[in-house]
Amino acid sequence: MNSRDGRRGRAGQRARAASYPNRARRARAQNGTGSVAARNAPIGALVISRDGGSKFYPEGGRDRPASSRRSARDPSPIRRKRDDDDLEFESKHPRPLGAQAVYYNNSFVEKPDFGAYDMPMRRPRDDDDDDGGSEMNDPPLSPQQASCRSFLIFTCVALVVIVVVALAIILPVALVASNSSGPTVTGTVQLGTAFITAYDNVGSTEYNNLVTDFTAVMDGIFQASTTFSFSETKVTDLASGTTTSTATTLVSFSLVFSSGTEITPLFRNNVYGFVYTEINKAVSPFAALAVVTGTLSITDSCNVYCQNAGVLSVLDCTCTCSSGFSGNTCQTPA
Repeated sequence: MNSRDGRRGRAGQRARAASYPNRARRARAQNGTGSVAARNAPIGALVISRDGGSKFYPEGGRDRPASSRRSARDPSPIRRKRDDDDLEFESKHPRPLGAQAVYYNNSFVEKPDFGAYDMPMRRPRDDDDDDGGSEMNDPPLSPQQASCRSFLIFTCVALVVIVVVALAIILPVALVASNSSGPTVTGTVQLGTAFITAYDNVGSTEYNNLVTDFTAVMDGIFQASTTFSFSETKVTDLASGTTTSTATTLVSFSLVFSSGTEITPLFRNNVYGFVYTEINKAVSPFAALAVVTGTLSITDSCNVYCQNAGVLSVLDCTCTCSSGFSGNTCQTPA
């Protein structure tokens, strides 16, 4: 090739380079020609969005969105690891006394000397709790252990139920026994006041007033006596009673005597005679209660009072009258 042809070829290359400037620059970069700044100039911009998507913008990235154009950050320094790196990390992230070793950055931190609270280091498992306390949980029970635990629970519940039922039965009996301590003589008497419906309600004022008045009179006569070792009087019921002429109130009562008192037929008859005498006195303590004469009754007694020093026979409930008197109760002078 002669010099004329060479000049013509170089002129054609320059003309084509003027028509395609970018191609010319890339050609010079590939051939190692051009300045250093031209060789290092960016050819585009790769933008990565927050959702993980990416897009390349050519021509130096002039067409990329303005929101993605941010100032470049300084590159992170890269250096060799120093011996005091672990100590620096521990000073920024202190561990509580007794805690397990900290596992981070795919390795364990060097375990300090915890003394008595030292715990073995291990690699974390997938089933570990957040607090690292999975080893503190009890292992699952075997079928035999679960059956044994169920049996023990059932047995304990059954024992509790049995104890509760036993207490529910025994306590009322014990309370009744404590309230009825001592030998008891029961009886009835009729009062001249008409029975009212309020007496059916043990919580009514009328019921409690009548019971209080009756027990006060009965307790008074027995406590004043030296013949009986008396404890208390209890009213057990108020009911409607009738005599031949008027409606009355029937009072059922219990006379409780001191422990050691022997209740015999003779004792019951003596109780009947004592109460009968108090009711029929000229100035009777029962006057306010309007006791109906002849209505006193003591259970399992003859309910007979021999007057005028007559003597009662408990075998046949008859009176043996003294000289000068006769009649069933020796009430008639001879």
